[in-house]
Formats: sequence, structure tokens, C-alpha cells
Amino acid sequence: MIDDNEDNTALFNEIFLRHMPNYELIVCTSGEECLHHIGTITPNLILMDLQMPDISGYRLFT
Repeated sequence: MIDDNEDNTALFNEIFLRHMPNYELIVCTSGEECLHHIGTITPNLILMDLQMPDISGYRLFT
């Protein structure tokens, strides 16, 4: 998950812990941090805030 809003990340973390305990939620707070993780893991799903301050969600994967 890529989001700079702490409330959003806390909510999704709670959802994952409660409803999807077999999955690991990796939280990145910037697009740059996400790019670092993408180079080391292969995620099954990416949830991203489209209006990040450093790299927009639209630009990150194009």
C-alpha cells in the first residue's frame, strides 16, 4: 500500500489483520519508497493514493 495518510494506512492495516491474516501488508509512505520495494519483491496487489507528493500514482507505473 502506498499512501502518505496515516489514518488510511491504519485502516487498511486493520482490515488486512482482521480479514486477510495470511497476507502481508507492506506500507510505503512515498512513491520513491515503493520503487525500492518493487525492486526487491513482487506484490500481488498495489493499493496507491493517486495524489502522492513526490510521484503521482499515474506516473509511478508508466
